[in-house]
Amino acid sequence: MAPAKPFYDAADYPVGESIGFLVRQLRMSLTHCVDRTMARYDLTDAQWGPLLLIARGRARTAAALAQALDLDAGAMTRTLDRLQAKGLIRRTRSREDRRVWTLRAHAGRGAGGRPGAGRACVREQRAPGRVRPRRIRAVARLSGADDRQRPARARRRGNAEARIMTPMRGCAAAAALLVLAGCASHAGIEPAAAPIDVQSLGVAPADTTRLDWPGERWWERFGDARLDALVERALADNPTLAVSKARLARARSVAQAVDAERLPQVSGSLESTRQRYSEDDLFPPPIAGSVLTSNSVRLDAAWELDLFGRNRALLDAALGQARAAQADLQAARVLLSTEVARTWFQLARIVALRALAADTLRQRTQLRELVAQRVRAGLDTAVELRQGEGAVAEAAGQAEALDEQAVLARNALAALALQPADALADLSPSMPVAAREAFSGPIGADLLGRRADIVAARWRIEAALRDRDAAITEFYPDVNLAAFAGFSSLGFAHWLEGSSRVWGVGPALRLPVFDAGRLRANLRGKTADLDAAVASYNAAVAGAVREVGDQLASLRSLERQRAQQQAARAAAEAADALALQRYRAGLTNYLSVLSAQSGVLAERRNGVELAARGVDLDLALVRALGGGYRSDDHERSIERSDRSETHRE
Repeated sequence: MAPAKPFYDAADYPVGESIGFLVRQLRMSLTHCVDRTMARYDLTDAQWGPLLLIARGRARTAAALAQALDLDAGAMTRTLDRLQAKGLIRRTRSREDRRVWTLRAHAGRGAGGRPGAGRACVREQRAPGRVRPRRIRAVARLSGADDRQRPARARRRGNAEARIMTPMRGCAAAAALLVLAGCASHAGIEPAAAPIDVQSLGVAPADTTRLDWPGERWWERFGDARLDALVERALADNPTLAVSKARLARARSVAQAVDAERLPQVSGSLESTRQRYSEDDLFPPPIAGSVLTSNSVRLDAAWELDLFGRNRALLDAALGQARAAQADLQAARVLLSTEVARTWFQLARIVALRALAADTLRQRTQLRELVAQRVRAGLDTAVELRQGEGAVAEAAGQAEALDEQAVLARNALAALALQPADALADLSPSMPVAAREAFSGPIGADLLGRRADIVAARWRIEAALRDRDAAITEFYPDVNLAAFAGFSSLGFAHWLEGSSRVWGVGPALRLPVFDAGRLRANLRGKTADLDAAVASYNAAVAGAVREVGDQLASLRSLERQRAQQQAARAAAEAADALALQRYRAGLTNYLSVLSAQSGVLAERRNGVELAARGVDLDLALVRALGGGYRSDDHERSIERSDRSETHRE
């Protein structure tokens, strides 16, 4: 078991995720914001703080200011000197204690001719006692005089605090949001897998001259109407395709539900409740202790503002899954059609071998009868007779086994086409004369667009990527708008009158702050899903390249085997013809003729097996190349279908 990762590692600790660092950044942002805002008043952040406390009456001496702002007395004294030099404050000695200077904001013009910040007079009391009301009065605005008693220009100058504090509050709110959002960070979570480079697998550039093979209705090139009918019926009624269609319908319904989340939601409600109200609750008489009917009818509306694209990403992910399901359906169609064709030609192989088995049984029966005649003539022994009888029994057993295989193949075809087994009892297809069309390497990149399983894997990568994008947007704020309107009353008398109307509207903001553990875990899961989708795509591509390469290699080898088999068959037929000529000339007996026929039958059997294997490899290559699937055409039809299904309501 791997050791647990420590909570804190000084060698690998992201400073940007530190709360202290973010708070420090907030403090610096506020300081810079105040400095920029107060520059037009010839003030700094260090001077604005003491001036604001003096104006609001929260500090009346240098010592109180130093304590409130957590500064030393010397620094505070120098700051007050600068404010006094600018004519913004006045120092007056306390009448009770001549050692104490009372501070006030100056309402006149300072030394620089600038209008004063106003006045706020508060006197420090060194001992508790009675303080006259006019002496403890602190004006909230920087100007201490009543607005109605000042000229217009003085009132404009007196509103300096409001004009200054507005941008400061905006800066503070923005900085606070940055800090809070920084507490829930998705940094450091990135996907590890990458799509495979097909060039590394030896895949050549796309060859557009080969895009017409195989065709979408490739089975028609065999020229058998019965095969065409079986394939069409299987594609129309097979339960396997019904399952894939159901999965596609479900994926589309999910996409439709996700798309509905992007639009405003409106719902209605009607409630009527008969209730006795407690005499000891919030309601006074005559409601308290009464049994009344509470009626309410209202419409509720809600709309989530997709500011960061979360709902759009979820919709794209759902559409990606729907497109992947559509590609899976096409892959199932290709698999089903090739399975019907392979079973069909497997039955054709069995029928051809059964005809050879009948010829073999007849030839071995003749050979046994000839050996029996030689035994009766004293030319052979009982050993040769028993060998001949065993050969006859073996040929009869092979014929019976082929009959069984034919029945099973017909049953398989009937199941694929959803037909009763008796409907295909007399079906005896034949091997095609030219089963395979030419296809030569190298394997091109166009292969990737021919296989529905690779297209489905690609769409699953897209869906996983959009799912991850949606998980990232959960780190950002959510803004929802909600509203309701209706009527609510006790009893039915005034229920639907204007006095009973109710309404409300308001936004809601959700900002993750200390939920980073759950959000980061969710993002890690979505990133792992993306890595898994990429790995599945890479495996599908590698498997497709290997599968096509195997089929092409086997087809090339089969061509050489066919050449050798044709030479062997020609030699066996020549030997049979010579043996027959010698028998007719009286130079040998008929046993030599029957023995030569055995070689011809064996080569005919090899020819049937090679032809059947060629057809099977041809069908395997068709499936490996996608079975006529065209991703561009299908994706356009899918997109049209998805849009119509998604936006139908």
